[in-house]
Amino acid sequence: LVYDAGDAACLRSVRALQRLYGDLCRVIDARDSESVHALLGSAPGLQKSLLQRPGGICAVLPSGLFVAECEQDASILLYELDYWARLVPATERSWLDANARFHDPLRQLQAEASLE
Repeated sequence: LVYDAGDAACLRSVRALQRLYGDLCRVIDARDSESVHALLGSAPGLQKSLLQRPGGICAVLPSGLFVAECEQDASILLYELDYWARLVPATERSWLDANARFHDPLRQLQAEASLE
């Protein structure tokens, strides 16, 4: 989340999100130029002006999706946070099973096709 920490309403909203979602929410003060610059470097196509809006809250999701104007309508952000909060990573065993059943045979077919 990138927010205007100088705006009382933004600060209240972001603190509430942090209480609800804990470490799932990484926050950046929009006035912190170094952090904003680092985020811009990791999210190609993102514009600084969208991140540093007075009174604004926006989000860059792990998928790279950008959600703007969360201070006006947080429904998309809340949906995504709920999703990521409930996401259960695959166990090592299920990962190995998926590789054996799907990925390994596909890799084998690709290898055989490249030999032809």
